[in-house]
Amino acid sequence: MAKHRWNISKESIEQRIKEGRGQGEGFNYRPWLTVLDVTSRGCSHIIAGWKTDGRDHHLLSDGEKYCFLVYEWSKCILDIREQFPLPLEKTLAIAETAGIKHPVHPITKHPVVMTTDFLLTVLTSEGIVYHARTFKYPEELNVRNTRVGQLFEIERLYWQLANINWKIVTQPQLPGKLVDNMDHIHNFYNLKRINLTNEDVTDIYDWLTPKVNAKDTPLRDLTRDCDKALGFKGSEKGASLRAAYHFIANKRWNIDMNLLIEPCNILSIINTEGEYGDLS
Repeated sequence: MAKHRWNISKESIEQRIKEGRGQGEGFNYRPWLTVLDVTSRGCSHIIAGWKTDGRDHHLLSDGEKYCFLVYEWSKCILDIREQFPLPLEKTLAIAETAGIKHPVHPITKHPVVMTTDFLLTVLTSEGIVYHARTFKYPEELNVRNTRVGQLFEIERLYWQLANINWKIVTQPQLPGKLVDNMDHIHNFYNLKRINLTNEDVTDIYDWLTPKVNAKDTPLRDLTRDCDKALGFKGSEKGASLRAAYHFIANKRWNIDMNLLIEPCNILSIINTEGEYGDLS
């Protein structure tokens, strides 16, 4: 459970509900917890989402960030709702039935609203379904901590009653090179963030794509030549490399994300996306 920086009471919970916390979808979703609300393990992150039209996603650990990046890349995941709240009256009832002590705030002793790290909207061959996912570091699962297991049981039972698939995801399950690549290119998705116009991008794409497809020259050399050919100089230098990352992020260039993107190496564009297992 995250350690809250605010005292939990009936009134504070009601206020958050009035604010729309844990409600909405896509751009309009508001997470129950933000990075300002709780102490985090390691680094917390605020990342503008691709799938949510630039909504700020609040990720409370490095591990949650890694999960988020994998979900961002997945073509079958349509929406990512982080820090999703479980209705207090339902988790209280589940805890009582299961004989488990429900978590409470250490000072106010008021029951805490439990959250699941991610609620994913997933497109399958049978239509749209929802998957609930909780990230944990392996050492958190290996420690003989029955309390952690009890809290997982409340969460598991809630999603089971809701008929929604719930799983715990650990860092070794995540495709490391995909995570590294996404961490590198994520900020290049939106043109406004890389200071390029549609015309710039079209010119760079037309110049670079056939040369990248030739697979005989490192990406950095090609983008440097492209900058010179199209007149990007001074503060504009590097425009072609930024555009290359933009093409990968938007899947205009389809590459194997199981291979690290290294500008000093030749970039290989392929025709099909790599498979990364069922992490949704």
